Amino acid sequence: MSWQEEAFGPMRERTLENAQVHLLATRYDLSRDSRLARAIACTLNKTLDAEEKRRGVSRVRTGELLLRTRNGPLVLPLRTPEALDRVIAGERWADVRRDILGECEARYLLAGSEAHTLRYRPPTSYEGFLAFHGRRMARVLTEAYSQDGLLAFTELQWIFLTSIATVSRGVDYHQRRHRVILPSPGTVLDMGRMLTHKNLIVRLHLQGWTVLEIARQTYHNPRSIDAYLKTFDAVLILHLYGLPPRLMATVLGHGLSLVEEYIELIAKYLKDSDTMRSYLRGRRLELPANLSYSG
Repeated sequence: MSWQEEAFGPMRERTLENAQVHLLATRYDLSRDSRLARAIACTLNKTLDAEEKRRGVSRVRTGELLLRTRNGPLVLPLRTPEALDRVIAGERWADVRRDILGECEARYLLAGSEAHTLRYRPPTSYEGFLAFHGRRMARVLTEAYSQDGLLAFTELQWIFLTSIATVSRGVDYHQRRHRVILPSPGTVLDMGRMLTHKNLIVRLHLQGWTVLEIARQTYHNPRSIDAYLKTFDAVLILHLYGLPPRLMATVLGHGLSLVEEYIELIAKYLKDSDTMRSYLRGRRLELPANLSYSG
């Protein structure tokens, strides 16, 4: 498998029908490759297509961008199946990007606040460039996450028609400047080498942040944050009992790396048994008074 196939191939599966099938399978306890779910989605889309044709309206398709301009709505084809096939086949990204931009420009001269800024008041410094692009990418990532979706950096590359290096730098700059972790497969699914969202959430909690404050900063559901904190509580209790990290991981059903991250946070913020007990009491957890700390 080529690196192009590995990096961009999954985008082929980002279709409306596959999203509908996934939703049906999740909501109604069907298998992931359910023929019933596939048939329902197919019938629904055919019905919608016929009704839209009758009414003279159309949906924005996967890979298209809807802009509301002074001249009315504008749909731009940022990621077509043909363009995706060209990249996967080994064609240079710069060439495909040039053709996409040419097609968009042929449809309409871009309008809107961000386009106006880029055209007439572009950033004049490298830091300003990173801040501008980081803000745009943060908005797209959080909007996708609020709709139960995750966008990989390769998909941001298509959305903004820029290099993967620019995407990485823009997102990293925004996260560091605003002390947030943006939702992406590299953070929400713990893929990649950046600081994990679980580590950051627990760290902020130990620094005195409330659950709602953490939720706003990390773009996570408060219930998810509570679940991470409960796992940290469990690690802390087992740590007080003197269990080795590998045994903790086995008992809790979590990875050793996560347990070790939490132990590092315990050593940094909860240095002795009295502080650990005080923290647990604040979490409404009480331990036997005769429990001796072996750390």
